Amino acid sequence: MDLSSRCKVIALGASEVVTLAKQGTTDPRLKRCPPTAPRSRFLKAAPDWDKCYEFRLQRRSWRSAHISCLEKKGRLVTIRERRIQRFLVDTMYGLRFGPRRVWIGANDRANEMQWVWVTGESVHSGYSNWARGQPSCGITCIEDCAVMNWREAGGRWHDYHCSWFDDLPYICEYGSNSAHIGQVKGHTQNSSFGTESLVFLIVGLLLGLSSGFCLFVFILLRR
Repeated sequence: MDLSSRCKVIALGASEVVTLAKQGTTDPRLKRCPPTAPRSRFLKAAPDWDKCYEFRLQRRSWRSAHISCLEKKGRLVTIRERRIQRFLVDTMYGLRFGPRRVWIGANDRANEMQWVWVTGESVHSGYSNWARGQPSCGITCIEDCAVMNWREAGGRWHDYHCSWFDDLPYICEYGSNSAHIGQVKGHTQNSSFGTESLVFLIVGLLLGLSSGFCLFVFILLRR
């Protein structure tokens, strides 16, 4: 290959890089997203339905993630069809998203094992992609929010602690009908205690009583 041909190949490669860099910011389908949704490579328009999705790497609790979406005229993602699930998983692979778990917009905070989307629709009445044995309810039933593990067999869903151990990335959904979403179904902004908070309180009290009792016994034995 002569020098001229090499230069053409390099120029073509550079052009493709620029195109990829701009992808997601110049797509005309992104007009369906509100202007409050940040334009970046993490904002993607669905191929043939009136929605777009923002893949957020910032880690938050489930509630904080949903409020963040609401503030931008969106909501945590609802996955009512297989094609939506496939699009989300394929997009995260394409983005090389990194974190394997992301919040999705389902929870059972209002009624245990009655999973609903943030729209108020029942998760059980339509498409779902729960992992085997999920959702589950053990002795304490404290995993009240849903995550998608997008690297697991097509993006399996799991119930998860809403904010216990670590915050997670999340997906916001935008569309022509999502400008006025209202409060989170099953998890209102004014609610002060959920199942997890109650469990934390009980565990804290038990630990406090146990520590006090141990200290009392220790003092008695030292006399």
